[in-house]
Amino acid sequence: MSSPNCCPDDGPVDMQPRKLDEMRSPPAGDSDDVVDYMQQALTSARKAAYFWGSLTATVVPGYFGRKMGLVHDFLHWNFITDRCILGALPVVTKFGDSGNHLVQLAGQLRTKDQELGLVVACMEEIEIQGFGVPVITFADETAWRQYVNPDVEYCHVPLEDATADVSFDVVVSAVEQIYQCVDVRKETAYIHCKAGKGRSWMMVMCYLTTYGNMKYADAENLVRANRPQVSPSQPQRDFAMCFAQRMKACKNAASCLTRS
Repeated sequence: MSSPNCCPDDGPVDMQPRKLDEMRSPPAGDSDDVVDYMQQALTSARKAAYFWGSLTATVVPGYFGRKMGLVHDFLHWNFITDRCILGALPVVTKFGDSGNHLVQLAGQLRTKDQELGLVVACMEEIEIQGFGVPVITFADETAWRQYVNPDVEYCHVPLEDATADVSFDVVVSAVEQIYQCVDVRKETAYIHCKAGKGRSWMMVMCYLTTYGNMKYADAENLVRANRPQVSPSQPQRDFAMCFAQRMKACKNAASCLTRS
């Protein structure tokens, strides 16, 4: 089954994250290798600056706004349905009465008598590692299993910020995992990116408009009603809409895979 232009099949996605050491060590090759390395290092530095700048602009106002009573709904995560959570990348480092987010989430799930069965991380591994800045530790696969559930499934979907540059098949597989967790096993799924506003919005929309049996507009309204700060890019909106249209033509998720 070929992919329409709105949801191009990028082919297999390299799910192995690049190690930070690989980005820090200059090559011992010719001048072209050095130039390539410097360009990659500059790109990484720009991404790091944007990551920390946008994270600060997103998280800090919401935190202090709630502390001062100015805002009440800009939370780090929100339940979109009873068992589907859309949120930001949890912070493991504890600052005063804020954090460890995973400990807070685990406590919240206990009060609801729920078990976390799946985490879908819609972001680059280097973001999860804070671009190597040791000031704050974020929730990686190990932390989720240490603080919340040792048996939780972890699905990593590498996506650059503000983009929808991911293959259709990878999203189909992730949405199928959300369905198996939420609808079959009756466990809770936490879907996140950096701020829980764009990439993870796209993933949640893809789930709601397929296994959630919701129309696109209804799903969009539901997400925004429960998490007002969502702000998807146009490519992410286009991908989610195209995904819903294409999945509607399939009998099940497996039959939609381009490799089937």
